[in-house]
Formats: sequence, C-alpha cells, structure tokens
Amino acid sequence: MIISSKKYLEFKSHVFTILEKNDGSNKISKNCDYLIIAFIILNIIIIICESIDKIFQGNEEIFRNLEIFFVLLFTFEYLLRLWSQQDFEKNGKIKNGRIRYFFSFYGLVDILSVLPFYLQIIFPGFDLRILRTFRLIRILKISHYNSAIEDLFQAIYVERKPFLATLYIFAVAILLNSTLLYFAESQVQPDKFGSIPDAIYWSVITLTTVGYGDVTPQTSIGKVIAVFTALTGICVVALLSGIVATAFSRQINQRQLIFEEQVRKALEDGVITDTEMEMLNTMRKEFDIDDEFQSSLIKNILRQRSHKYR
Repeated sequence: MIISSKKYLEFKSHVFTILEKNDGSNKISKNCDYLIIAFIILNIIIIICESIDKIFQGNEEIFRNLEIFFVLLFTFEYLLRLWSQQDFEKNGKIKNGRIRYFFSFYGLVDILSVLPFYLQIIFPGFDLRILRTFRLIRILKISHYNSAIEDLFQAIYVERKPFLATLYIFAVAILLNSTLLYFAESQVQPDKFGSIPDAIYWSVITLTTVGYGDVTPQTSIGKVIAVFTALTGICVVALLSGIVATAFSRQINQRQLIFEEQVRKALEDGVITDTEMEMLNTMRKEFDIDDEFQSSLIKNILRQRSHKYR
C-alpha cells in the first residue's frame, strides 16, 4: 500500500513536471509544450475561419467536430493540471495546490477557455453567440509557456504609483475636456455633443491620439479645446509608455544582476563545474537571457579575477 502510494505521488509529480513550462532539461515536457502551443494556435485559426461565411457555410459539421475535439483536449489538459498540482507551504502551514491553481490567472484562463462550450450544452435555448467569442481567450493559454503578460502586469505593479498618478491625470483630462467641449459644441452639434457622455467619446479618441475624424468640433472655441486636448493626449500617452518601458527595463536589469551574482558565486573557486553550469543554464532560460550574454559575462568575470590576483 505504501509502495503504491509512493508510485502514485511519483506519477503525479511526473505529470506536473511534463505539463509545467519546460526549462530545457526534460525532452518530454519540451515536446508537450510545443504540441499544446501548436494546438492552441491551430484552434485560434479555426475559430477565426469560422467567422468567414464563405468558409463556414457548408462545413458546419467539420467545424463542430473540431470544436468538440479541442474542447475535450483542453478540458483533459485542465483536469490533469488541476489533479497534478502540488501542495505547498506558506507561513508554516501546508496549503492546497489545487485551490491555488483553480483561482490563479492560469487556472481561470484554462476554465474560461472551455466554459462557453459547456454553457451552450446546459442552456441550449439561449443565444450564446457573444459567449462563443470568448473562445478566443484560449490564446491566453500560451501564457503558461511565455511570461510576457505576467511581466507586463508585474512591471505595472512595480511602477503602480506613477502609473496610477498618470491614469488620474488622464481621467481628469478626459472629464475636463469633455465638459468644455460639451458647452462649446452642444448648441451647434446637439446630435454629436448633446451630453457630456457623448463628448467623452470624442475626448478619449483624441487624447489617445487615435482621432477617427467621425466627430469634430465646428466652433472656434471647440477647435481651441481640440488642440489643447490633442497636446495633452501626446503627453499622457508618452508618460504611460515611458513608465511601462522603464519598468520592463528595470526587470531585465534586475534579472541580469541576479544572474551575474550567481555566476560570480559559481566562479569563486575559478572553475564552473558541470552541476553549476547546469544550474546557470536553467536560470538563464528562466530569465530569458541569451547564451552570448552568459558567455561574455563569464569571460569578463574571469578577466577581472585575473587582473585582481596579478
């Protein structure tokens, strides 16, 4: 009984390792990652083609069967991920890994990606065409294997104070410009600027420097306000872009500093062992650091050590 329990836990851990993002050390996990990513991309292409009448009409049964196949595949993947989650320790207490995964970003994406299909089965009489578009959320499943979205949110969180301050300025600019334009244009264009909410649409489009041109001020005062709004928008967009870009740059620099510290520790005896090199390669792949940077860093540290001991 103990042996079977041990084998069960080993198998569960093996499944977890295969399904999680591969660090390059496990070929089965690597191939599984590529296969799931290929299925996700293929499914997104099929969903997009389904919206084209010339392709969809006459092939409804094929699209239906493909949807069932992908839903069953992603449901099986989700259940495997949920089942294989490992318990973890936090604040001296053992926490349930399955509950953590279920409410995590990745867990919610996995369940939402297949939910529209099952809702259509449960509520066959309802028009759920809008929910069907949520199938495209499956593209976010690639987040399991790419940290771009996670890095974006982390970068915004790190710079949350200046980011929120800029958003506050943006909100004030929207409200102020919308109100001014409402009073300037409501009499001349009541159909387009008949209320402040109508003017907010124009203000947002102008401040974000999109400028569709479907709604434009006609009065002299309105044109002056439009110029001021456009200039304000350039400043705000530049601020937001700069904050996010700076946060991304800091993240990259921080990862490189952490990696450099590990390389220096490995080179304390002047030699990097196979175990240490394997650890560095794993960290390099996790931090998305290229091989050239690693080689250059090792050479520079060795050069510094040789100058130091001359």
